[in-house]
Amino acid sequence: MQNKLAGVEGDDENDLFESALQGDSEAFAALLQKYRPQLKLYLNGRICGVLRQRIDSSDVIQEVAVHGVGSAASVDYLRTQSPLRCLQLLAGHRLYEIFRFHLEREKRDPRRERSLDDGNSSTMALARLLADSMLSPAQNLLQAERILMVHQALDSMDADGRQILTWVHYESLSRSSLGERLGINEEAARKRYSRALKQFGDIMQKLGYDCPDDELQF
Repeated sequence: MQNKLAGVEGDDENDLFESALQGDSEAFAALLQKYRPQLKLYLNGRICGVLRQRIDSSDVIQEVAVHGVGSAASVDYLRTQSPLRCLQLLAGHRLYEIFRFHLEREKRDPRRERSLDDGNSSTMALARLLADSMLSPAQNLLQAERILMVHQALDSMDADGRQILTWVHYESLSRSSLGERLGINEEAARKRYSRALKQFGDIMQKLGYDCPDDELQF
């Protein structure tokens, strides 16, 4: 691996990247080693909530190393990306799969105490709904990354705003029913919902996703 890492840049890196996409495990490991610091920063910004107590970025990078680039369809898309962006997408996909695994395992464990499912199950489901409503390419890798970003935004919201979005988009609560649940009239409930939605959109923009109102098909 040291030989493949030595002086890797420009055309040499492109050749290494292509070799990795074609299944060269040594080339893939070399790229992972080169971009490990950037990947750790990328993942640390997306590992949120109770999940921080269970895994760290190094665990996810190890999973990426084990699974490689994935299917032929994924390879065709990844070939259009830079090496770092390719690794970010693969890491985001693995993180999403790890999160799902932990949620499903803890749902089956009646002895759990402080659990990932303390609000995270419905939050992840809501994240999937909101991510599915955003207009963007349909590739699974991008979808996994988008879901993680939405989950991160929801996790950063205040509890009241997140609860309102959960009621409206996960439980399909109407505006009038929302008002009844909050103990306020329908117009006040609409304003509370609008504030929650704006907070969500502002956080998404800070995370690097431009999220105009007409893109969220609510």
